[in-house]
Amino acid sequence: MGESGSIGGDSTIQIHWTVKLEEYFASTGEKAHCLSWVHKQAETMYSNRRTWIDLPVIVGSGVIAFRDAGFLFSIQQFYFLVVV
Repeated sequence: MGESGSIGGDSTIQIHWTVKLEEYFASTGEKAHCLSWVHKQAETMYSNRRTWIDLPVIVGSGVIAFRDAGFLFSIQQFYFLVVV
C-alpha cells in the first residue's frame, strides 16, 4: 500500500495508514464477505427452484413440438392423397 496518492492534475494528497482507516477497511471487508455469503445462499436456493420450473417447460415444449411435427406430417400426407 502506498503512502501517497494523487487525485486530479497537479494536487497531491498524502494519505497515511491509521488505526481508523484500518478499522474502516476491516468493517467494510466483513460486510462484503457477509453479503457475498448471503448472495451465494440465495443463488443456490433460487437456482434449485428455477430448475423445478424450467424442466417441465422444456419437456412440455419438446412434447408439443414433436406432436405438431407429427400432425403436420399427417396433414401433408392427407393433402398428397387428396391432390393426387
